[in-house]
Amino acid sequence: MTTPAARAVLAAAIIATFALAGCASTAPATTTGDSDAPDASAGGASADCSIFAGATDPELMLFTSSAIAAGPAEGQTYGDGTELSVTLSQEAIDAGLLPQIELLTVSDTGGPVTVASLAFDPTTGGDGTYSTALKEFGNDELVGTAVVAEIFAISGATVGDAKPYGDKLLLGNYCMTYANDGS
Repeated sequence: MTTPAARAVLAAAIIATFALAGCASTAPATTTGDSDAPDASAGGASADCSIFAGATDPELMLFTSSAIAAGPAEGQTYGDGTELSVTLSQEAIDAGLLPQIELLTVSDTGGPVTVASLAFDPTTGGDGTYSTALKEFGNDELVGTAVVAEIFAISGATVGDAKPYGDKLLLGNYCMTYANDGS
């Protein structure tokens, strides 16, 4: 028999799962690459990534480690159903890393503030390329602004020059232009 507290935790987990599943995009995904040109949505300009220049917090410093073979383009739009993808290096694949994503912005005091914690589509990654095209909702005040897409794995492994940070192994931080689904 379960306790009332255990049932409450289970119910919350089930509700969260259904809420996240409802956010999945049904629109066809677009391909993103590691090109020099920003991929701004619908003809709009990409956000100004210079706000992260000189950042000293490991979660806000823009970088790509050798664990990432290909990452998103600077300023690429994310949150409106545009695909975000990363390709792991062979060393990262061999280490069994499973990348995850957090979108972060800068607080008034210069520290990181989490906008969203995301997961890559579990049906991707078989070839080392993980992707997602979820739609974000809310955070209207952030639409069109620069956010950091922190790509990390929960791992104690050492992979190239990936940066250990607490229980995370930071694989790369990329400047993205925040969007949402318009709701």
